[in-house]
Amino acid sequence: MLSASNCAGVIPANSRNSLMSDATRGDNSAGGGTSTYRLSVWVDDIDRAEQAAKGAPVVKPRDRTFYGSTELYVRDPGGNTIGFAQFD
Repeated sequence: MLSASNCAGVIPANSRNSLMSDATRGDNSAGGGTSTYRLSVWVDDIDRAEQAAKGAPVVKPRDRTFYGSTELYVRDPGGNTIGFAQFD
């Protein structure tokens, strides 16, 4: 479980359309392809975040972005999308 002690802060979210377009490249079967809310969390260690989220349905697999972050997105039991990002 992630906690305030291993998360550096919250970053602005991408647009829902951007996320959902990216989500079609991952396993979007959980939650029916919709999201109630979306939270993006900036973390110091993406490996720890990925390990903590292990078992959650993947919305967008881990990927390196053009703007310099490594990100991954998962769906929580309530159908919400949670994104984790580490900037180098």
